[in-house]
Amino acid sequence: MARPPLILLALFVAAAMTASCFLSCDQAAASDPNPAPSSGPVIIYHDYGTLDLGTRESQDLEIPVPKHGKGDVIVEDSFRGNCSCIIGMVMIHRKDGTKTVAYGLPADQRVVGDGDRVVLRLTLDTRNEEATDVSKLESRGFLGFQLNTGEFARYESVIIRFDYGIRTPIKVSPVAHIDFGELPRSRKYHQVLELSNNIEGQKIVWGAVHASPRSISARLEHDGDKTRLHVTITPHSEPMRHVRGLIAIGTGLDHFTDLQIPVSGTFCGDIQYMPAETLAFDLFDFTKEKVQFVNVVDHDTTRPPGFVLHGIKNSHGNDMSKHFDVSFKPLSGRQTRVIVKYLGTMGGMRMVGELTLAKVQGGKQIARLSISGHNTPK
Repeated sequence: MARPPLILLALFVAAAMTASCFLSCDQAAASDPNPAPSSGPVIIYHDYGTLDLGTRESQDLEIPVPKHGKGDVIVEDSFRGNCSCIIGMVMIHRKDGTKTVAYGLPADQRVVGDGDRVVLRLTLDTRNEEATDVSKLESRGFLGFQLNTGEFARYESVIIRFDYGIRTPIKVSPVAHIDFGELPRSRKYHQVLELSNNIEGQKIVWGAVHASPRSISARLEHDGDKTRLHVTITPHSEPMRHVRGLIAIGTGLDHFTDLQIPVSGTFCGDIQYMPAETLAFDLFDFTKEKVQFVNVVDHDTTRPPGFVLHGIKNSHGNDMSKHFDVSFKPLSGRQTRVIVKYLGTMGGMRMVGELTLAKVQGGKQIARLSISGHNTPK
């Protein structure tokens, strides 16, 4: 027998995987070996138009219930979309006039009977979006149904397509989200944003500026018809911390009372190591020489960028500097390559210790590198 073409085999596999995506965990059922033919997914469409940032709009969409012979039809309890600003509430409008919200209900309470209707309340919420104009977008989601036929079940979905755009009342330039990247403890980050009216005829009355957490400060500057927002980020004493902050500014607008600008980034230590804070000699013969290096950056501009050796000690605190030769190579910026040459003079099976750096001979420790290695078994 001739083998089927590869493209047909690929289509069969893809169809099987798609069907498995709609399996419901709330009711176990075997796959129907002879499923009824399907005419393909139904597509429901709604166009929200362009919404002003800070508003929300809901639309009730009646979802056609897949038809089949005998057995229950169970609607999923939630809508699944590809956009974080859309919320879907699944409701069953019973023929007796009552309404049931499907979310969180067990399967037997989500059965769609004869004469019942399924309505999806689709809400587009722009209140948490950034202050940026969004051109018309096409988004999609789906609502699934489980169709039981005796001991077997099959699954169908209705695809919902919705288009929308967003118009921000206030334009923020150059960006509406401040990302300060990695900020060393000894430095501050400054950025100035320009705020302008984006809708002709609306009147903005600038109010108080609130910023959180306390590492973020912000103030407005008014210069004729221009308004500037000055933002300063000052790291705390923690060596590493991820920051998620927010600046909120009163606008005096009814539907957009606060302009919100997210702030994100990471506070890091003044000393950074590349690729890592470790001189890893790994597995090798301790009677042979071996070289490793680490690039060290000092971001604190109040002190010189270079380093000197402070000491080398093993895990017991004993000096082992006689087994190593350390040299320094200045690189671009405030980066220094620390080159460590093992001299092949140690015994034992493990090498565990630390190498410390200072700025001047006899000065205090500024940086630390761990040392590790394993001797080749004899």
